[in-house]
Formats: sequence, structure tokens, C-alpha cells
Amino acid sequence: MHVKITIGLTIVFICTLNVQAENGHNLWLRAKSSASVIVVCSMKSATTDIAVQELKQCWHGKKDATIVLTVKHNPSIKGDGFEFGPDGIQANTDLGVLYGVYELFASPTVR
Repeated sequence: MHVKITIGLTIVFICTLNVQAENGHNLWLRAKSSASVIVVCSMKSATTDIAVQELKQCWHGKKDATIVLTVKHNPSIKGDGFEFGPDGIQANTDLGVLYGVYELFASPTVR
């Protein structure tokens, strides 16, 4: 009986050595881009660089579409919120632009 338990625990231990966890966004944003996209951004920051990179790596919308990311004060947008326009995403902050990019990926029209 002890031999079976020992063998079983050894097998479980060996199997767990090969298990790797995925990082945050890879848990829900696994797909790589299947179409190219042109991204125009009005601001340069580490956060907008991430937004541009995510769009280019994970875009599944219309091939060679142009997405404009605009950081500009708009009193109708609260905090780090954003709004979609006809050609892209507008937000008061660079973090709002990044939130808008992730929301765009959640949209069924982009898949």
C-alpha cells in the first residue's frame, strides 16, 4: 500500500515540474494577429507603446485598417475612461487608451 502511494506521489511530483503558468493577458488574449493594422498614436509613453504593441500583435479586424489612438482632454470622458470614434479610440489619459484597446478586443466586431 505504501509503495502505491509513494509511486503515485512521485508521478504527481514529476508531472508538476513541467507545468508553466501563463502571464496575465495571455490567459484571455492568446491569439496572435491574423491581419495587419496601422496604428497612429498622438502621444508617446510606455503605456501607449503597450497599447500600440497589443494592437499590432493581436489584431483580428479588417486587414490594413487604421486605428487612431488619441490622448486629448474631453469633459464627457471621466477619469481613465475612453470612447470609440469612427477611426479609433479617444481618452483623457494614456491608461484610458490602453483600456480602450482591450475593450476593442472584447468587441465581437473585431474578431
